[in-house]
Order: sequence, then structure tokens, then C-alpha cells
Amino acid sequence: LHPETASDVVRGVEFAREHGVGISVKVVGHSYFGSSTARGALLIKMSTNYPQYGMGGSLIECDSDVDFTGGKTVDGAACDLATARGKRAYIRVGGGELFDTAYRAVFFDWNEDEANENKYHFVGGYCGTVSAAGGWMHSGGLSGASMRLHGIGIDQVLHVEMVTPRGEHVRFGPTAWEDQEGYQYPRTTEVTGYCNARPHEADESLWEWTECEGEIDFADLWYAVRGGGGGTFGIVTSLYYQLHDLPGSVQRVVAFDAQLETREDLTKTTAILYDYLKFAFTFLYLPQNLNNVTQVESRSCNAPGTFLSAPAGTFLNCHNSAGDKFIDEWKAYVKDGATGTGYGDDAEFMSHVEGLWSITAEHPSQGYV
Repeated sequence: LHPETASDVVRGVEFAREHGVGISVKVVGHSYFGSSTARGALLIKMSTNYPQYGMGGSLIECDSDVDFTGGKTVDGAACDLATARGKRAYIRVGGGELFDTAYRAVFFDWNEDEANENKYHFVGGYCGTVSAAGGWMHSGGLSGASMRLHGIGIDQVLHVEMVTPRGEHVRFGPTAWEDQEGYQYPRTTEVTGYCNARPHEADESLWEWTECEGEIDFADLWYAVRGGGGGTFGIVTSLYYQLHDLPGSVQRVVAFDAQLETREDLTKTTAILYDYLKFAFTFLYLPQNLNNVTQVESRSCNAPGTFLSAPAGTFLNCHNSAGDKFIDEWKAYVKDGATGTGYGDDAEFMSHVEGLWSITAEHPSQGYV
């Protein structure tokens, strides 16, 4: 089945229930061969014909034009939560939409339009061929540099629309929350959901969101869908993701010791390796132990997934000019570190050490970094 509307998904689930047929859900199949299919089951493939809401202009700014009405409209519900998190906009993506089109909607269609005063950043997957509403989100949603700054994929979700295994077309999201120490965003205390009273209606403008007749534990469903595995608890038909203020350009900070393999004095190399590793992990995880590094500056650089045990091409991607801060702090750090303590009088060597890290590229911010 290649659904074109949520009503097609509802009918597919109803057909499977009526005939005792299993269901497998596939968006694009960005996984191991066969992992999105099951023998003798109805395959519902979301990416072929389903609406791409992002490319359709679904980016909404949470201003006075949004009908909040206590969160009873989907725009109001998404904007209530976004506003509580200090965010000014969100984007809706379709159940079969790829990050490629979602990124284009934000970074090109919106951000490059001079008529739009505010520019936004979208936290998403690395590959454009990955679904923005499929297994990436269902498995937690790992991203790049901005993940440490804004959280993983499931932290970006404001509202979920899906079809349950019983064929109910529902939407749900947090409607109450509280600030709590240790949480980046307010902690959810209540989740509210609604059912579409006209689940077979193809025209979205005619959908009627009302209280559900059957009992649905939306709090559990909210928890399960975001990280519990794709296609396990229902079929997601659209997601509402929060957007962040654009964090400037991305700086690529690279560590490279040109003398690493040729230096005869191995004690100098040992001192460099010690400072190189200790400083980098201190900047990323214990910034308070450095001179003047804030948590925001620290989290603006990605986790060391590309980090080598020696400075032989290790790189970090940093937002918010944190790359400049990283290098400034490194130069100050080595003066009192193992290299400075042991070889502070060797001006040529110390100059080499201070230049170990450098910014090799700077480019516009994108979702995967």
C-alpha cells in the first residue's frame, strides 16, 4: 500500500485487522535489507506518495497569528510547548518525508528568503535519504554538533499524528510541564490526545479532532513512540518538530601534528598527547575547569565521534563561534599544561603546540551538524 492520505493508512490498518494480516511499515528502508518487511504481511510504504508537508510550506512561527485556544488546535498545542521551551517556530513533516526535503524547506526555502526576518535551525539526521518521521526518530534520533546543544531527535518533537493498531487516527502531545533542575527543557507532566472523528476523510480541512471514544493512554504512547522502535506502536503520519534560532556558521576545528611521526624526542610527543586529550575532553565535558568557557560554548561543539587518540586529523564541528573559543582556550591551557611545564622555554616548540588546533573551514549551518 502506498498511501496518499492518512485516510488511506486508516483503511490499510482496517483491512489488515479484518483479514487477520500482519502489517509492516516502511518509509525508505534506510536500514539492513529486509528489516522493514515481513513475510505474508501488508507492507505500508509511506515515502512514495504521502504528502511532504515541509516542502509544502509547513513552517509556522509562533506569533500572534497562531490560534492557541488552550492548545486545542494543533498549531496551538505545538506552539504552546515550543514557547515554553523558548523556541519561536516549528515545522510539520509528513510520515514519508525525507530529511532532504525537510532541510530544504528550512535552510533554503525559508532561511534564504529575504522576506523572513528570523532564520532557523533544524536538528536532524546526517543523511538526506533518511526519513524525518521514521526509524531515525523512533530509535532516538542521533544528530551532529547541534545534538549537544539542543538534544537528540526525540527532544525536538512537539506533537505526533499517527494511526494506531486499532485504526484510530490520533494526534497528541504534552499539554502541561514544569521546569526541573537537570532538564534542558521543561519536564512533561501531562499529555493530551484527540481522535479524528472523520478518519476516512481525505481532505484535511474537514478533519474533526474530538475526544476519543475508546481509552488511549496518550502519556504512554508519547513515551513509546519517541524511541521505542519504528512501526511498533502505530504508523506516524506526521510530526511537529521545534526549530531553533540559527546558531551562526559551522566551524571545522582540526587537530594535526605534522611532526607526530618524525619527532625524535618522544617525551615531547607524550606531553602533546597528554594535553591534547585532556584539554579536548575538559572543554567538551568539564568546561568549568577551564578559564572562561560557558556550557553553551562547550555544547556548541559536537561529541568526539571523529576523535582520534592522536592529533592526526581529529576534527570537531562547532557552532556559535565556539571554534574560536576552543583555540583561544587551547593556547592558554598548554602554557600551564604538560607541554608548557616541561618545555615552556622552547619558544619554537611551544609555537608549534599552540598551532596544533586550527579552523580549516567555515560553512553555513545545516541540520546534521
